[in-house]
Amino acid sequence: MSNRFKWIKSENDIKMLRRFEKSMKDRLHGYSMLNKQLFSLFIEKKSTNAPIRDEDLRRWAFKLNSQMENSIINFKGSRKWINSFKRSNNIVSRKITKFVTKRYSSDKEKIIKNAENFVNETKKCIQENNPDLVINTDQSGFQLELHWSRTLEICGKKTVEGLAQSNCHYT
Repeated sequence: MSNRFKWIKSENDIKMLRRFEKSMKDRLHGYSMLNKQLFSLFIEKKSTNAPIRDEDLRRWAFKLNSQMENSIINFKGSRKWINSFKRSNNIVSRKITKFVTKRYSSDKEKIIKNAENFVNETKKCIQENNPDLVINTDQSGFQLELHWSRTLEICGKKTVEGLAQSNCHYT
């Protein structure tokens, strides 16, 4: 033993090494538990279509760490840790492609059914009339309020929905 590990001089060094090994196992276990809890919280918050940023992940990680039974001592939630968390869970920053209201989330099925009915009626109207007389007026986009244009989302999702910040459009 003394040939392979020359820095071990006494029984005290071996005890310190065992204590260090045990604390590392606890720390790694704490990180894995924190990752699982933070990812489930991320999924929960994404279901409300709220915009999420790196600072939100960091704040939630601190809160979850303080609530854990075996909390990670000296947890910093550094930028490197946030980036590795995002990379391991396939989370990327994406531009919000569709802004929705809180009511939209609750009435989603009804809205989809109404949209399908509208498309069917429009096709019927186009077939009955001359296509040159049908005008598409839905080509202009207007920004009615300032909002975040990006959010964190799981990689590969085609449409990224974001919650609009207000229901009325008074400026």
